Order: sequence, then structure tokens, then C-alpha cells
Amino acid sequence: MIKLVVTDMDGTLLHDHATSVNPEYFSVIRELKEKGVQFCVASGRQYSSLQKLFAPVKDDLIYITENGTEIIYKDRKLFSMPMSMEVSRQLVLDTRAVPGAESMYCVGNMAFFEKGDENVYTLMKEEYHFKCTMVDNLLKLDQPCLKFSLYLKENVDEITAQYFTPKWKKTHEVACGGKYFMDVMERGANKGTALYKVQKFLGIRKEETAAFGDNHNDLEMLEGAGFSYAVANARKEVKETAKFLIKSNNEDGELWKLKELLEDFSGVDEKEERAEGICN
Repeated sequence: MIKLVVTDMDGTLLHDHATSVNPEYFSVIRELKEKGVQFCVASGRQYSSLQKLFAPVKDDLIYITENGTEIIYKDRKLFSMPMSMEVSRQLVLDTRAVPGAESMYCVGNMAFFEKGDENVYTLMKEEYHFKCTMVDNLLKLDQPCLKFSLYLKENVDEITAQYFTPKWKKTHEVACGGKYFMDVMERGANKGTALYKVQKFLGIRKEETAAFGDNHNDLEMLEGAGFSYAVANARKEVKETAKFLIKSNNEDGELWKLKELLEDFSGVDEKEERAEGICN
């Protein structure tokens, strides 16, 4: 029996370029809660951005934010894994060395950007509704990064593969976060590690967990769930890792699967009612 649903957002639950969640999810999440199923969002997004998206049910969710570097429940921080200041500053310097690359320096509920990096700043502020601050020099910040993102308008995989990704993969978690971002986190900080901590916190087993994803940064999370689903638009590696394939994000594949799960719960309830009638 599933007791925990954990889902990626962009490319999985959300339609491409969507700025809001399909309202049907809110009633499904409420029904899941009535059945004793906890809903958890696992995203590269920050906490405030996720809360805005799930406003009608925001207090009922567990949030894995910044690609697994933070876990928040009822405004209480359950887990946080920042990088060192030395590493945070070196990431800025290495990004500056990549032609056309821009930096996003995430510290939790604020993302910092450097003057000249207007493309990523505008994208995160207007499309993702992040809390954003533009500064003259990221190297002057005195708060370490939770997640650092290198942004490129195109070919982020190929361009960062020349130097940036191989270097940082030796010591840190590196994951492609969508078409434009290469994310770097502290070693051991990923959605899979965060999911394990959520399962432990709730007393829920892997076999009682359903996970949904589409990208590289979802792989560990999918491996940590007994029921793992890749949307049809997922990367090849994700489809190979997940146990089940569902319709794409733009076809609301996850929503339909969750509705099917609710029907399964209803079937269980009916069986229990019939069993009680027989016993009586």
C-alpha cells in the first residue's frame, strides 16, 4: 500500500513553461491525505516558489527543495546541507570562465545573481517566481550556497562537459536540472538522500513510496521508491531507471496515475466494507 507520493515539478508534474499547477491536483492531494498518503514535492525550486504553486494545499505538503539540499515541513527546516564558502566562490569563478554562462547562487529562500546575468535573473523571477536579488559581485556574499546553478541558453550538457562538469563531479553532486541548468550541490545532497530522510521521518518504507520524475536529478529519488514512474518526455536514463512509463507532463500523465491510485484505494475500502459485512 502506498503511503508516500514524491514528485519532481518541472517536466514532470508541470506542463512545459507552465506558471501554475493544474487545479485538479489540489483535490487529488486532499483525497490522498484522507487515505493516509503524504504528498511530497522534490524540486530544484526554492521553498517560496513551491508554496505559491501549491497555495490551496501548501500546509499539507513536505518540501524537498534546491535539489535535495533542504527539507521543509510546516515551515520547519528538517534538513539542510550547504557547501563551504570556498567552494561557493570557486563555482562562481569557474562559471565566469565558461563563455555565455550565467550564475544562480541559491541560499534557501533567496537566489542571488550577478550584474550582467540578466537572462537567468529574468527567467527565475518572471517564470519561476523565485525570490531574487541582483548584486554587483557574487564573491562578496558571506552566505554559503545550498545549490549553485550554471545557466546557458542552449547546449548546457555539451558545453559544461568540456571542463566544468568533470571537475565538479569528482567532489560534489552534479546534475542537469532541465534544458538550461547544470546544478552543483554538496556531496551526498540529492533528491534520493532527501527522500530517504523523509521516509525515515514519517516511518514509511521504500515499498510504500511512489516517485515521479523526468530528469537526471530525479534518478536517485526514483531508485529510492518501490513504485517509480517516468513521464514519456523523460530522458532515456530516467526511463531506464523507472519501473513504469506514463504519459508526458503535457498530457498530465502523473495526474492520471494518481487518480488510478485513488481508485485502487477505493477498491481496498470496498473490500474492507464487504469483509466487515460478512463478519457481522
